[in-house]
Amino acid sequence: MKFLVSALLLLVIILGWFLNVEITSNREQRDQIQKITASRAEKSKRDAFELQAKCAQQATKTFRELGYNPSSDQLQNHYNQKLNRCFMAVSTQFGSFKYLFDAYEEREYAEFNRVFIKGGNPIIVCSLMPLGAELKSCNSDREYSAFIEQYLN
Repeated sequence: MKFLVSALLLLVIILGWFLNVEITSNREQRDQIQKITASRAEKSKRDAFELQAKCAQQATKTFRELGYNPSSDQLQNHYNQKLNRCFMAVSTQFGSFKYLFDAYEEREYAEFNRVFIKGGNPIIVCSLMPLGAELKSCNSDREYSAFIEQYLN
């Protein structure tokens, strides 16, 4: 009987030791995973920042190449991570002409033009060209703004 109790006690001690080794190993693995995850998140932030900086440079270059005037026309650029594209929104001096372009491809995604006719109502030309979809018309600056917002966020 003493032998059986001693053997069981030895077995409990050995199992306790294995459990301690397993817990320590799991803790070390969890710490390594947290470090790797934090490192990847930091790299992802750095990459996103670099892509946004490149987007800003490209948008400025395309803005000038398309003949816009930096002193009177406005440029807003945004790197859209989800779509992996660099967008630029351009507005002319008085906001009558607005466009959304891909800064690299120079593809137009939207345009809004309001032309004022002396003595009459303004003429509005508004076209939306979603990625992978057909051309749509719109009737207001609000519709245009809502459309481009999805690309600039």
